[in-house]
Amino acid sequence: MSEALSSRITVGRVDYRRGHEWTHREGSPVAENVGRRGSTWFYRVDLPPGPDGRRRQKRESGPHLGRLRLAQITASTVQQLYGRLRASGGRGGRALSGTQTRNVHRVLHNMLAYAVRMGYLVVNPTDSVEKPADDTAERPVNTPEQAQQFLWSTTEDRLRALWHLVLVTGLRRAELAGLRWRDLNLEAHPPTLTVRSTRTMARQVIVETDPKTRAGRRVLVLDRGTVGMLQRHRAEMEEERAVRGEAALSEYVFVSEMGQPLNPAGITRRLHVLQAACGLPLITFMSCGTRRPRWP
Repeated sequence: MSEALSSRITVGRVDYRRGHEWTHREGSPVAENVGRRGSTWFYRVDLPPGPDGRRRQKRESGPHLGRLRLAQITASTVQQLYGRLRASGGRGGRALSGTQTRNVHRVLHNMLAYAVRMGYLVVNPTDSVEKPADDTAERPVNTPEQAQQFLWSTTEDRLRALWHLVLVTGLRRAELAGLRWRDLNLEAHPPTLTVRSTRTMARQVIVETDPKTRAGRRVLVLDRGTVGMLQRHRAEMEEERAVRGEAALSEYVFVSEMGQPLNPAGITRRLHVLQAACGLPLITFMSCGTRRPRWP
């Protein structure tokens, strides 16, 4: 593992670089502790810097299991871990929700499954535990009337094409931030939008990656109203480019007034400002819905 990556994989007092606690002979993989195996697994699957999975495993399961050797991890140990997480596993000792604990279970299960495939374990102890219940509350969504009201309120916003795409296509924040002009084929029959990349925030750093799943890599067919909206948006971006004195248009569809790609967190902040301005509930991109209201 590179020193740059290894130096980041620490949990409190658990240093993953010092994970060589052998109980049998030198190099016996079954004696390797969970902290060491966790860092190796994350390295081998080549996750980008600071994804949710790595942060979750480091912050929540690491302090409880990081010093245990793989052979010491049992279903009972894991079940006790989930109980401690539910009681006081969050930052500052706060309780974790069932959904958060279930996410930890997914990461830990995949890590130990890798250990089984590599011959470090015979069975995966997480296969026998009672999985934490998913207790996520139902998300509020826009009604058709609220979606229409939101679109009317953004008619003068320079990013009104972005808000239109949110409601019409259901694109996520990271997909909108990573959308490039090459992903749009507005002259095709039918016109299409291809989701090829995402821009996310990880530890205050912008990370660009491919969509997480095969379903995330998709092609959307656009209606005529959306095509017209994007064409007008491009013309406006060309005008802004000329004012800035830049030779070429940015490769990103949505940029700041300075021509820089949008910060994903900034998109959410702007969304909430617009929602508050027109008296709508502050809901996330995932909850905005994929309505097809008429554009004013």
